[in-house]
Amino acid sequence: MERSNFFYNKMGMIELSNLGEMLEVDTYDQLSAQFKMVGPLLESMWGESTPSNLMDRLRTINDDEVKTVASSWAKIDEFHGQWETAVLEEYLLSLRDFLKNHSGPYFIINSI
Repeated sequence: MERSNFFYNKMGMIELSNLGEMLEVDTYDQLSAQFKMVGPLLESMWGESTPSNLMDRLRTINDDEVKTVASSWAKIDEFHGQWETAVLEEYLLSLRDFLKNHSGPYFIINSI
């Protein structure tokens, strides 16, 4: 089985749940509850499965939606004002392309 990876730092359950709520996938609480731990990878790293409804929505996001949601998403407290809208637009477009070309399930890797 071929493995494919999409790497991006500082995008975890909290940030992605906020994004999903903005895209009206589900509420923040419902989305965050769908991330499930898949076990420790290393002492300071662990994996979580991502909600399929969120990944399905991100696979179909259009360019206009990317521009609109990236502007709002950049303002969430968790980003501490460090993410520019253009960077988040690039992230969403790249993630959309990845999702269109690869089937799931999908996981995020967290570390401390």
